[in-house]
Amino acid sequence: MVESGRQRQGLAKDYAIEEATAGRVSIPSDEIQKIRIGVFPEEQDYAAPGLIYGQSLQCSLQCREEHGPQGLDPGVVDQGIVVMSPGDEHGLGCGLGHLFGIVALPSQHNPPFEDVAQALTDSLPRDGSAPMTGNLAMGSNKITGLAAATNPADAVRFDQLPTFTPTTATLTAGTDAQGQGPITTDQVTITTAAANPSGATLPTAVAAKRVIIANRGANPVNIYPATGAAIGALATNAPVLLAVNQSVEFFARSATQWEGQISQPLDADLTALAALATTGLVTRTAAGTMATRQIVSADGSVTITNPAGVAGDVDLSAARAEAFSSVVSLSGAAPITVTTAVPANCNYVELWFNGMSLNSTGHAFVRLGDTAFVTTGYDSAGNSNGSGGTSAGGLIVRIGVAAQAFTGVMVLRRTPGTNIWVSAYNGFSDGLASYLTGAGKITLAAPLERIRVTATAANDFDGGGTVYAVYR
Repeated sequence: MVESGRQRQGLAKDYAIEEATAGRVSIPSDEIQKIRIGVFPEEQDYAAPGLIYGQSLQCSLQCREEHGPQGLDPGVVDQGIVVMSPGDEHGLGCGLGHLFGIVALPSQHNPPFEDVAQALTDSLPRDGSAPMTGNLAMGSNKITGLAAATNPADAVRFDQLPTFTPTTATLTAGTDAQGQGPITTDQVTITTAAANPSGATLPTAVAAKRVIIANRGANPVNIYPATGAAIGALATNAPVLLAVNQSVEFFARSATQWEGQISQPLDADLTALAALATTGLVTRTAAGTMATRQIVSADGSVTITNPAGVAGDVDLSAARAEAFSSVVSLSGAAPITVTTAVPANCNYVELWFNGMSLNSTGHAFVRLGDTAFVTTGYDSAGNSNGSGGTSAGGLIVRIGVAAQAFTGVMVLRRTPGTNIWVSAYNGFSDGLASYLTGAGKITLAAPLERIRVTATAANDFDGGGTVYAVYR
């Protein structure tokens, strides 16, 4: 491109505007080595003030010889011409420093160019050459003219969204066979199901089609696919059973494959179960009412591990640890103490006799005690070879014959929550065909602490037997 400077007062010269480098325009002249439109790097040396631009690129330049070191007469500058020095970084400096008598300062003119540069940097190229660096807020405006999405990460147009305009109907189920009770709507309620089971048939599958079915009939209904199709992992043409008050949603994955989700009918018990907020063993306390419980042992006799079942299975360990007294010799004068240290919270005692005998005719007795031995208030009876006897002075073991040895066991059991002790014994006479048995009871004023064995008057133990106690 070539522009000719206008002749004015015979002083003007013609200058050619030409492309010096890509994107830059320069004006070569005799007096000015290079005048460039653009930014002047500070390190580049220019022979004279460098840039003249404005509404017109035609200007009249005065020669340096005629106008001195200023190099340009403002009086002959065409309108819109700005004169600046090469030393100004952005092209609006103060070389000649005058435009129609006004000084052009960098501080006045550089900021607008910087703003323009920043605006260009922040702009979104229409050709897509630069990606977004943040979210784009549309301010409630539409994106129009969008191409149809073809990849998973593409934006989807409205017309690409699947539509579902449900149609509803009621249905009378048919007999239990494929093709019976044809379903022709997207939502259907089966109101009549006479057969048990009845039958209904889905429409021909179309990918993405949905069908919702609720069974409000009196009997279960087998839901069949159309011929050649399958439901879930079932065999081709096989039905799925829809119970009374259940509902199911089917989704067609292809023209021959349905997937389905059967729902449990909502009722008060399920609602109550869903409302539970505590952990433990669930129990139905009434219709529509649920609660959580834990296994406990009120008296501590059972050791319970994981009583609520939260950390695993509940483990119950009944404490059956036994304690024993020492073996006591039944020899010499009566009474003989078995123990004065029955364990606390004892509920069960066994007295094991081996060869207990007396030195004359009479009977043996077991006496219990709390803080002291109780000698009255017993109600007991014993039998030996068909002959019986009773006693209020102890729990009787009827022997009746001198030197006749008794071997057997007496069981003592505490009635829960009381200090009432009930006894029973069984045994035999050593070496004889005889059988000894009996029972009794006594009420103590406090927990059991002590046990002893005594005999009727004028009797002592002849030294031939032993006894020991087992506690639980």
